[in-house]
Amino acid sequence: SLVGRYGKALSGSDVQQMEGLESLEFDEETEKMLGLEDIESALEQLDTVADSDLRTDETRDADTARDVDLARQDEETREADRDIELETESERPGT
Repeated sequence: SLVGRYGKALSGSDVQQMEGLESLEFDEETEKMLGLEDIESALEQLDTVADSDLRTDETRDADTARDVDLARQDEETREADRDIELETESERPGT
């Protein structure tokens, strides 16, 4: 991180030489006061939204591929129709 990289120059100490902070557990009252339960719930909701967004992206990609295939088929059908019209016109007597 930037603090680790430039911290020594700024403070005269090397952050990497310091011991890390210990993780402590909060009691139930403190968790409620800090809203940690709400944070966990929000993170779960974000995961759900991210999963649905991913599915939406995959669905959109599949829809785009299908649309390209349909457009290609439509173009081929129009070309075939034009060819039939040209053949029909050239077979008419007196033309």
